[in-house]
Amino acid sequence: VAKESQEIFYSNFIKIKYSDEGFNIPYFINIEKESLKKHLQETATYICASLGLKNVFEKIIYRTEVGFLELKGRLPEFFINLLKGVETYIKNNPYGPEEQANLLQVFRNRMNVFNEDKVQNVLKITDALPKWVDYWLNGKNIFLDLSMSSKFVKMLIVNAIFQLIRTVTKDSEAEELKHLIVIDEAHAILEKPITTNSDDADFIIFVLFLRWFF
Repeated sequence: VAKESQEIFYSNFIKIKYSDEGFNIPYFINIEKESLKKHLQETATYICASLGLKNVFEKIIYRTEVGFLELKGRLPEFFINLLKGVETYIKNNPYGPEEQANLLQVFRNRMNVFNEDKVQNVLKITDALPKWVDYWLNGKNIFLDLSMSSKFVKMLIVNAIFQLIRTVTKDSEAEELKHLIVIDEAHAILEKPITTNSDDADFIIFVLFLRWFF
């Protein structure tokens, strides 16, 4: 999430910018069936946190993911189509009238933030891992520049990066550090909100973000 001006400090890194055509962070990676349920739950958790949604949405997102797998055999290629599936799930499984209207309104407001072509292309599910992941797993230094993305998109992408890495790296019993991730300018996504209102998106994102990583 570093400022573009700080790129000089990473001169020996492979640099990939948010604005680059090939910048890709799949929001979901297909994995072996034994770990699928856990992976779907983790994906629902990070999406819920990134969108600043209350915990009730985590279960809704998870059930939507399961529904896509049962009907289509896979999650939607584009992130916005998963969100549209969540919207459909809420409509088809209504809560009380007042709560239902509130859930839909809140979710649609969040969904609109990510309904742009660039976000869809970045988060697009691919058959193969992005090249930068292979480079990183093989010891290369990678600089992912998110400076040109908006605050909410940054949060979603950073969460997607951590989930992707959590999926492709395996825990090792050896007491050695195999991979390192550094978030420069981390305050851009971890800045303490000015409110403690539990309905405020910034507050929800901050609390869930801390829970997710710490």
